[in-house]
Amino acid sequence: MQKTTPLTAEIPHGLGAEFRATLALAWPLAAANLLQMLVHAIDVIFVARLGDTALAASSLGVSVFGLLLWTGSGLVGASAPLIAAELGRRKHAVREVRRTVRMALWLSALVSLAFMGICAAGGPIMRATGQAPDLSARAAGFLLILLWGMFPMIAASVLRIFVSALG
Repeated sequence: MQKTTPLTAEIPHGLGAEFRATLALAWPLAAANLLQMLVHAIDVIFVARLGDTALAASSLGVSVFGLLLWTGSGLVGASAPLIAAELGRRKHAVREVRRTVRMALWLSALVSLAFMGICAAGGPIMRATGQAPDLSARAAGFLLILLWGMFPMIAASVLRIFVSALG
């Protein structure tokens, strides 16, 4: 029977133990990121069958959405060091960690509303930047579909940070 080392707040002894603890924490996050990229690759494969214009429009829409999503995820990413600091200060800082996660979720809701508004105005914004009108119209249609995923994706980022911080 193979002995496994549970993740605890104790400091691992030795390089091998440190590597195993890091790997135990990192592999679920790496797998989630790889699966997310796989979803994007499959989207491109399916949309490419619709033609060049549809592929260009979806790429333009996804680029705008992705920029906003990464910005929102970066903003709520500030909760990671706050949670880590609280857990470093006290091992069982449940109230402080819960408060930080709650505030990060509120921030994700507010940021998502603002970014959903930008997505809804995607057509005029793209035309103002010099994109072709027909391409802008199709990309705006993609953005109107994608905007509903903004809050769940940013909130999932907060929850991923929370789970990572707790190990």
